[in-house]
Amino acid sequence: MGTILVTSNNNKELIHKIETSQAVTDTKIQNLTEEVRRHNNFAERIPILETHITNISERLNGVEDDLKNKWV
Repeated sequence: MGTILVTSNNNKELIHKIETSQAVTDTKIQNLTEEVRRHNNFAERIPILETHITNISERLNGVEDDLKNKWV
């Protein structure tokens, strides 16, 4: 009878430890998933920003050229 009680108690403790460990793992996976989503969103926006910067640079060069031509 004692062996059964000890074994049962040990099993309950082991199950609790496994459940706790699983909860921690699930939380870590959830946090990593959120970080990946934020990173992917940022990575998708970089080409758009590069295009905008290129367009602004070209417009600025055009304005500079116009100013140079006025003073020549």
